Amino acid sequence: MAIKVNYSVGNDLYPGAYLKVQKIICSENMIESFEEQEDGTELLVYTKVPETIANIFVYPDEEARQNNARPLHYFGIEFKYDPESGENIYKAAYAALKNVKRLKDEVMEDV
Repeated sequence: MAIKVNYSVGNDLYPGAYLKVQKIICSENMIESFEEQEDGTELLVYTKVPETIANIFVYPDEEARQNNARPLHYFGIEFKYDPESGENIYKAAYAALKNVKRLKDEVMEDV
């Protein structure tokens, strides 16, 4: 699975570059906050917040992707994912990748 798109790095344009979700990292962060109680005191409360990050490799073309050549660029995106949903996490990552601001106006092809 990958996304084919025109991609630029600096002044170089790579028409038909392949974006591949290489790795997904899921974790839970503990967020601290204070909740005011009825008696006027404050109680320290910890809330679990899920965090999901996908590492994206960019290959110049299909051949480079299929041969696991060194990627020409890489970046990470954070996206919302509920592990309880049963949704395929890679499909969720690719859907989030299509909504990245930098790629929003590009024509994309699922490959």
